[in-house]
Amino acid sequence: MGISYRHAKRLAETGEIKADRTLNANNRPKYLIPLSSLDAPLHGYGIMQNVERLSGGRVRLAAGTLYGALTTLTERGWIEAVGEDEGRRKEYRITPEGRAAVRAELARLRELTANGEALTRNWT
Repeated sequence: MGISYRHAKRLAETGEIKADRTLNANNRPKYLIPLSSLDAPLHGYGIMQNVERLSGGRVRLAAGTLYGALTTLTERGWIEAVGEDEGRRKEYRITPEGRAAVRAELARLRELTANGEALTRNWT
């Protein structure tokens, strides 16, 4: 049995549980950024371009949104900064924890889709 929204909010506010600790496709920037860095490390502008491409042009990240999401994803251990040498732009790549988070979200989406398909199969 689940807990009420009010109870979950109180637990999150008191620090007993951490809110938003899963990768969720509903938050497109935080979902698409790790996906955009699966193949090779990318710098911020490259991530912005890749997110736009992956979303079919539906998601265009502003710099503030991008760097806020990069900070959050780095703090969670889902991506890491690489290439911080002199004169080089910081690049980001997905971590093993990030890959696991992406896999978990894909499994959740598959289950959600399967449930929806089963429930609507006989609709006319």
